[in-house]
Amino acid sequence: MSDIQQVSKEFLKDRIDDSDTIIIDVRLNWATSQLMISNARYEDPAQVATWADNYPKDKALILYCSTPDEKTSADVAAQLAEKGFTDVSILKGGWRMWESANFPTHDKLTDTRPKGVVTGILNT
Repeated sequence: MSDIQQVSKEFLKDRIDDSDTIIIDVRLNWATSQLMISNARYEDPAQVATWADNYPKDKALILYCSTPDEKTSADVAAQLAEKGFTDVSILKGGWRMWESANFPTHDKLTDTRPKGVVTGILNT
């Protein structure tokens, strides 16, 4: 994982509304959590090949998970890099660090945006 860039929760918080940054939740236990980072999109970490091409390669992708040492995020980041994404980072400390800081979240049950779609930048 040493060659994968990690970003701090403060770095991500500063970019949460940046249209050039896409936040992707790849938590394995996503279904059991009601909250996610504001403006994030969930994608199945086991299905990278089916969703990766929905995202533009010229945007910054920041991934987060809840596995120890950001393993799931790192695995997905490596797969995205193999597919030609050049600006992929992972959130250091992942979901637990973000949540413990009481940084912005949204309730996925009331999110009306389609799963996996980042408004305004989905490739069609």
